[in-house]
Amino acid sequence: MPYTVKITALVFIILISFELRAETDLAQSMVNCIEAMDINRLSDNFASEMEISIDGDGGLVSSQAAKIKIDSFLAQKGVKSCSITHNGNRQNSGFCILSLKTDSGDTYRIYSYYKLDGCGKMTIQQFRIDYDG
Repeated sequence: MPYTVKITALVFIILISFELRAETDLAQSMVNCIEAMDINRLSDNFASEMEISIDGDGGLVSSQAAKIKIDSFLAQKGVKSCSITHNGNRQNSGFCILSLKTDSGDTYRIYSYYKLDGCGKMTIQQFRIDYDG
């Protein structure tokens, strides 16, 4: 195998691993932000407009409105713990499902879909919180 082909293959593998790591890191970052109730930091990854749903109520909103809604929900419920249940990645997008335990012992499932924007940043496009028992 010629030297340039080996270098090209190596660069491709490194780029793919960085992309997958960025998506996994975003899921873990969501967990960290939710557990710390730091929605300001989480909102750094919001698309300028995103779809949000909290217990079936929501729609397409600005990132600022999404931040307020999520912050209000977490302040009302409290956060005992949050963990990644499942996540998956494609070439330019990904999703994660989180399990949120509130201070009262209730469980909520959080679904988030994210994709690369025009600047190459992974941004959260959808954020849904559903009661799970």
